[in-house]
Amino acid sequence: MKKTDKIFYWVITVSFVLLFVFANNIVLSIPLMETYRLEEVESTKYDEYKRDFEAKIETFYVKQDIFFTTEFSGYAFIPTNQVSKYKTIKLIFVSNNKRYEVDTSIIERFNLRDLFRDKGIVGINHGFITRFSPLKMENGVYKLYIYCYENENTIGFMDTNRYFEKTYRTFKEVKN
Repeated sequence: MKKTDKIFYWVITVSFVLLFVFANNIVLSIPLMETYRLEEVESTKYDEYKRDFEAKIETFYVKQDIFFTTEFSGYAFIPTNQVSKYKTIKLIFVSNNKRYEVDTSIIERFNLRDLFRDKGIVGINHGFITRFSPLKMENGVYKLYIYCYENENTIGFMDTNRYFEKTYRTFKEVKN
């Protein structure tokens, strides 16, 4: 075997090994429309905002595509006297040693005004939907929290009492 053949063989072998090791990162670097990125955050980022409010996860779905795209939808609102122009809702996944957040898109939910009339709901922008890939998460069991920002004085961080398990390429809800 010639020296150039050996070098070529090793370059190809190393390339395949690197491709295998970094496959998830390569796949996750592909930009997708209507999909949010899961970001790791500090373990104490939302602790000062602990507060209960009205929230519900209505749907949870995992597509069997290359990204294992996960979708959550529901609603969240903090009763207030004013409509918030810059509302933010985030889903926070917390395990013993990791914490991840994912942004959501705010959607109009006309039906909530009538449903929660007695709770002082104002406005219609209380629904949310998000799609993300859980491939970046470490394996483990995660408790789901919701962060809701209505305005500077109306911020909440609430436990949903729902748990999700990430195991390699699967992401599913589990009972506590």
